[in-house]
Amino acid sequence: MSELPAAAAELEITEAWTADAPTGGRVLDVAYADIDGRAAAVAVTADALLAWDLDSAEPILRAAVPEPGPRRQATELCRVAVTDGADGPVAVTGDDAGGLQAWDLRSGERLRGRFGEYGRLRELAARQGAGAGRVLVARGAGASSSVYANPVGDGLVELWGVGLEPRVKSLPHGGFSVAVAVGEHDGRALAVVSAEYSMRPLIDSSDAEGKAYLWDLETGGQVGEVLLPVREGDLIGSVAVGAVDGRTLVVGVSNGLSVWEIGRPGSRPHSTVRPPGRIDALAWTGGPDRPLLLAGGGGPRMQDRSRLQVWDARDWRLLGEARPGWGTLNRLAAAPDARVIVPWNQAVRVLRYRVAD
Repeated sequence: MSELPAAAAELEITEAWTADAPTGGRVLDVAYADIDGRAAAVAVTADALLAWDLDSAEPILRAAVPEPGPRRQATELCRVAVTDGADGPVAVTGDDAGGLQAWDLRSGERLRGRFGEYGRLRELAARQGAGAGRVLVARGAGASSSVYANPVGDGLVELWGVGLEPRVKSLPHGGFSVAVAVGEHDGRALAVVSAEYSMRPLIDSSDAEGKAYLWDLETGGQVGEVLLPVREGDLIGSVAVGAVDGRTLVVGVSNGLSVWEIGRPGSRPHSTVRPPGRIDALAWTGGPDRPLLLAGGGGPRMQDRSRLQVWDARDWRLLGEARPGWGTLNRLAAAPDARVIVPWNQAVRVLRYRVAD
């Protein structure tokens, strides 16, 4: 294992392993999966679903996307989320045309061919455990202006089952879907969706505002107030949800890292911290004794250094930062035993972090 440079003595980050994608394609998204007690790193390239043993880096799954039939346009995978099906763990993949597919993570068998309401796919979110068997699909853009008499589109979040049942629910928000996350609140699965709204998308792209919605994943009912950014005109980017001392917190990238407590009065964040550098991806991890937030980011150019930050979610102190490579870490997945899975060009990399006591 090679040690990576970190910015604080409280945090040590090392490389556990790096594995090339056997298909040779760029790794576009990653997820963590528990496959019958075996920890696994899951990834997608444009044409394959892949998995490795998280401890040994042994390849355990390679499932190729079937060739399209006559008169059908080829699509490329771009997103993956993991949940539990009736007979075991299931990976749900999304492609660049908005279609979904469900895969058995034990065998690589495709459980369900392309399904879903085709249209621009923004994000997928799912979980194993509470709220399993469902996948959230964020898609669509809603905007109106003096140029358009009607909205350009209606943003929504779809709730799908991973079996053969039809779409479970449609949760419209009317905006441009930005990010979606799944967590837990009061013993029930919770969906957090951030969206962007603009009244003049063709005239002034900066004329926009962000909102975040909370939905009960089982009933589709809205939970609490609509969350708003610190200031009017700010957006809410990547989101994550977790628990600290019995309180459910939502964290979003909005003029820094903004924190909302579910059930606490008020729609604005209850605290905001300013991280060094740009943040593009969030993941909640750690246990009740040491809840942590992982943040990935970097610069907008390929020659910029990427960054991985680890935050203490109890007091929002930055424990440290590593700069593991070039570009940006815009996708990441938390894994047990203080590990994080990240895409690495045409490979998957697993980083291990250690926080000082």
